[in-house]
Amino acid sequence: MFLLLAVLLAAAGFIHGAVARSPRAKRVELALVYLVAGYFGLVMLAIGIFCLAAPERAAAMLGADPGNPFELFLGWTFCGMAAAALLAVRLRGAYLVGPIVAWSLYYFGAVRVHWVEYSAAGRLTPRFATLIVLEHAGPPLLAIALGVWLWRLSTSGDRSYVGTPISVRRGR
Repeated sequence: MFLLLAVLLAAAGFIHGAVARSPRAKRVELALVYLVAGYFGLVMLAIGIFCLAAPERAAAMLGADPGNPFELFLGWTFCGMAAAALLAVRLRGAYLVGPIVAWSLYYFGAVRVHWVEYSAAGRLTPRFATLIVLEHAGPPLLAIALGVWLWRLSTSGDRSYVGTPISVRRGR
């Protein structure tokens, strides 16, 4: 479900760029901004607020022990990282690297933690392992792919988009 949402947000950015008849680099940038701000920003902010407002319910949904203070820590972490992702709407360019790196490390770590946890419990089936990878690693991998694509376009001379190019330009 979360991977589908991430793909739909990126597609909405491409469509927005296409409707506006934007150049290719601008379309890629919009897809990346929609993904970073929409998925890693708004969706994760909602999850963070839920963890802060109802830590007992969040713990039950995530399989943690009720009363575990980790849920509150997780809530504040999600809110902080989501706020940084929401700034992508305004800051763009090289700023996009920060939220992408932070959320990618978080979710790649989550894949590892889940694999170890479920493997030790004897519950890691190939189907479940695939689901973990798709849901946790899919959105950050999509963000990394779009970020690399935008960087490649910005270093190839296609600077016809509004945001600041990811590559460092001299004289500015």
